[in-house]
Amino acid sequence: MRSKITVAIVGAGNVASNMHLPSWAKISEAKVVAVCDVNKENAERTAKRWKIPKVYTDFDELLEKERGAIAVIDICTPPSTHAPLSVKAMEAGFHVLLEKPMAMSLEESERILKEYQRRKDEVRLCIIHNYLFSPSMLKIKSALEKNKVDVLGVDIRMLHTPQDEMISDRNHWTHSLPRGRFGEGLIHPVYLLHNLIGETEYKGCSCVEERKL
Repeated sequence: MRSKITVAIVGAGNVASNMHLPSWAKISEAKVVAVCDVNKENAERTAKRWKIPKVYTDFDELLEKERGAIAVIDICTPPSTHAPLSVKAMEAGFHVLLEKPMAMSLEESERILKEYQRRKDEVRLCIIHNYLFSPSMLKIKSALEKNKVDVLGVDIRMLHTPQDEMISDRNHWTHSLPRGRFGEGLIHPVYLLHNLIGETEYKGCSCVEERKL
């Protein structure tokens, strides 16, 4: 029998509990065997809910004790921690699955990519671009490939209301990003465009009306 891909979830917040862990549970070839969060209560609650056997509150301890036992480090923490956590994980020989936004700045993103380039023969780095696999996007891609047509234009719209959790919580990390929640979600249309029409030149946006909520 083929052994399962072993995974450690880092960050036991809403993204992990409501998105990543339900998705991992649907993959029979994978098994989440550890959860790590600086908040022990959150980590233990998540571990209990998803029947995860191991709990850590120290990332370095996780990397040290699980080297060779765990294959993938799934990082679901706020983006301000993405660069140091992902670089440490790759240095230790783990594959990294990294939530978007990849990092808080171009410099941090380049730091992550530089480490990956150094170790790409032994590790893999994947940034979460989940909308690529939505039913509507898969249907569009299938139709384009089947009919061999050229894409002449793309219209992508995203709606966020004042009740959106990330917007309504003024202490949420999204408010530290350029343009806040808008900036946090902007990567979705960018990678969808890239996937549909290839290399794209971005000249900025003059069509967005910014309002204080």
